[in-house]
Amino acid sequence: GDYDLRLADSGPIDTAGTGAGFSAETARDLESLDVTRSEGLHPGRWWLQVLLAATEDDAFARDDTVRIGIGFGEAPAYDVPLALPPFAPVEGVSPALARAIAATVEIDTDLSSGTGTVVSPDGLILTNAHVLDATPDGEPQGGDILVAFTDRPDRPPRQLYVAEAVAVDVDLDLALLRLDRTVHGEEVTTEPGLVFLPLRDRARVALGDPITVLGYPYVGGTSYRVNVTLTRGVVSGLIRQRGERALISSDATIASGNSGGAAFDRDWNLIAIPTFVVRDDVDALGFFRLVDSVPEDWRRVVRGEPR
Repeated sequence: GDYDLRLADSGPIDTAGTGAGFSAETARDLESLDVTRSEGLHPGRWWLQVLLAATEDDAFARDDTVRIGIGFGEAPAYDVPLALPPFAPVEGVSPALARAIAATVEIDTDLSSGTGTVVSPDGLILTNAHVLDATPDGEPQGGDILVAFTDRPDRPPRQLYVAEAVAVDVDLDLALLRLDRTVHGEEVTTEPGLVFLPLRDRARVALGDPITVLGYPYVGGTSYRVNVTLTRGVVSGLIRQRGERALISSDATIASGNSGGAAFDRDWNLIAIPTFVVRDDVDALGFFRLVDSVPEDWRRVVRGEPR
């Protein structure tokens, strides 16, 4: 869950944070709070508050075990793997689906969240620009871009990395990220390489084709953190922009949080990115940005070539 930490030397801390002298309140599910002597750490009694961000529906339905590590001296060494843990296949799931799940990541900032797809073994991730709450000039907002991987689909993903934006195109509503460091600041180690989905030059889609969507929608769990979710539909329409194929529409569900995720054809090829929904009082239709729209200079970065 989204646990926050608050520390005080003056007495118990209320839920509003009154009296807290130090705090760590980010979107991380592995929160850390480091306080130095120069910042006010001193011998004596201290109060530590662990706060869970939860909705009214699940606030009293949680049975979480919280592990708290307290250390003194130099900065602690965190027990966080530097490389992606091996994906645990689910019984009855095809290897292709297992690979797709392993490459579909949750993206979280202090202002927004969504989904992304790993498209290179060294940690490049394709998502929507609006997942980063990007400004009109393409500047991400919301602080650290946290990236979580699923190693057990029956549990929420593990926040392991912080990413940086390599390129953002607000008009296309696309963004390319690169894993930059672990959630505790260590250098990223991605050898022998992350599970990834190749970025095709052109998606092979036709009206009526089946598509499968993976993502982390807000409705995909019973608490703040959600599990990876799979939905299916068919290609309902093909849309051109500036004379080129750009979008497909589908009845496959795009819920809040699915944006930036992965849409696959029947052979588990990445063909599109869930981008937005048009609704009326009765129905909803999802729109997906085709991989055809990814700029060529981005593709060179993915291939490891100069832009």
